Amino acid sequence: MQTNPIEFVLGDVVPGIASGGGISLVELIKRPELISTIGARAMDPSRLANIAVQSLVARVAFKFGKRIMRPNVNLLNRLVFKPAGLGVKL
Repeated sequence: MQTNPIEFVLGDVVPGIASGGGISLVELIKRPELISTIGARAMDPSRLANIAVQSLVARVAFKFGKRIMRPNVNLLNRLVFKPAGLGVKL
């Protein structure tokens, strides 16, 4: 898709962020027939390699980010949530 994550979720609500003509989540809710358009784009053989590479990069980035944030999240859980007795962990 030709859209950024913020634009995908919020649509055109956020001023100053242009998506380049992508389909946002708000548009999908308003017009469910666009789901077939997304499916057709995803099954295009010329785009499959690009989708696969983007998925792999996102997966690696999330794993790396989770590993980087682990000490901070543990500290927050130990110092804030556990003493507060909320029964919640990040």
